[in-house]
Amino acid sequence: MSNAQRVKMRLSSDSSCSYSGWYNEDALHILRDCSKAKELWSQFLIPSQFSKFFEVDFKPWLMSNLCSSVKWYGCFPWIDVFVFTYWYLWKWRNQHIFSGDDSLPLQPIQIIVVAVFEWFKAFDGTKNQEIKEQQVLSWEPHISNWLKLNVDGSRRGMSGDIGAGGLIRDSVGIWHGGFVVNLGQNQILEAELWGLFFGLKLAIGKGVKKLLVEMDSATTVRLIQCKESLEVHPFAGLLDCYREMWTQLDCVKVHHIFQEKNFAADCLAKLSYNMGLVVWFLDEAPNCLGSIFIDDSLGVCHPRMV
Repeated sequence: MSNAQRVKMRLSSDSSCSYSGWYNEDALHILRDCSKAKELWSQFLIPSQFSKFFEVDFKPWLMSNLCSSVKWYGCFPWIDVFVFTYWYLWKWRNQHIFSGDDSLPLQPIQIIVVAVFEWFKAFDGTKNQEIKEQQVLSWEPHISNWLKLNVDGSRRGMSGDIGAGGLIRDSVGIWHGGFVVNLGQNQILEAELWGLFFGLKLAIGKGVKKLLVEMDSATTVRLIQCKESLEVHPFAGLLDCYREMWTQLDCVKVHHIFQEKNFAADCLAKLSYNMGLVVWFLDEAPNCLGSIFIDDSLGVCHPRMV
């Protein structure tokens, strides 16, 4: 309960906020107006939204956000970001009450965005129950004067270990280089984003000028292709690095593909679990690729319901 509720129920004589000292800690204060909450919301909002967001009463504030159709920086529905931020603020406030922890977690924005990503990924696959049909998919050759970078991230569910891997091939499937990187423990979105970073670094080091990038993470591709400012996004620094790296290439295109077209990169990403916390750039294809690499070159197809 809020302290205002506790006073009404005669469980306390002090209705003030233990964070900020404000005289009346009601639900709106906890979830929006407290200094801790304001600090968090301000990192999600653009300045032009501040007055509308912070100056309305509780019910219209709640309903306008829950009924919003806006996309947060063109990526996730704002309603998802709002609900998870709301929930975490309540959770962290209760943690403060019961354990005396006065500070927010070290990276609160990242925690919320990762939670939204996991929810969005789970929901996105079930919201449309249209009839699917089987397609056969394979790694596809591309234009002869371009090179193709396939990249993927991977995460072990139990341990939380993450890694990434990728490889560059020409239009007939000949190996031009690859990489494997162990990234410690975190979420899959971070693995996908760092995988692209090291893939671009590999391509630039090889002197590639025209590059086609393929990834099976639709969320990562949406982030990269977002034309709006992402300066408050927890991975904004990494996204800015991509744009700087684009300038070192004559032309680069990023496409989303299904996993059946990305088995080689997936194999390298899983190989990372056996490596130390370091990036390995590979001049030759490792033995673990085996038949996957050959199948890709021959155009062997794999079925998928689409």
